[in-house]
Amino acid sequence: MGKGFFFGEKGTDGEGRRARDNESGIAFFDYRYDGTIGADNFRYSLSKQDGAVIFKYESMMYGDSGKIETKADEEVLEKLYAAYIEYRLAEWNGYSKYNTMVCDGNGFSLDIRFNDGATLFSSGMNAFPPRYAEFITVMRELLDPLRDKALSEAGRQ
Repeated sequence: MGKGFFFGEKGTDGEGRRARDNESGIAFFDYRYDGTIGADNFRYSLSKQDGAVIFKYESMMYGDSGKIETKADEEVLEKLYAAYIEYRLAEWNGYSKYNTMVCDGNGFSLDIRFNDGATLFSSGMNAFPPRYAEFITVMRELLDPLRDKALSEAGRQ
């Protein structure tokens, strides 16, 4: 475990600049957000199933309804892949940090599986990899409309 840039931050930085982009495209994408007490913890997941792309949404706000899902276009995975390249997510592989000086806060985990079988995993609690906020903004612009569609189809919105 390495000492972090911020006081109290511990963990590993992941592959960093030595990382190489996976060129095979995304087959599975899973992002989890763990917020502060009382905040919305949620999970966005995209996977290829029987020739279709399925988007799944889970949230503590809808804990009684199980998984909420809808079909998505392959284009969503392609746009997530473009964001993976643009924001250098390959550098995040193996990132695992936490900050011991924050009593309450938020965290994330990101799991990507590529078409060639390779994987990327990163996580943090009150610690985030470079360009995290930028990537999350783009990811949410792509996936929030799918969440809304899935909630509507499930009669939850």
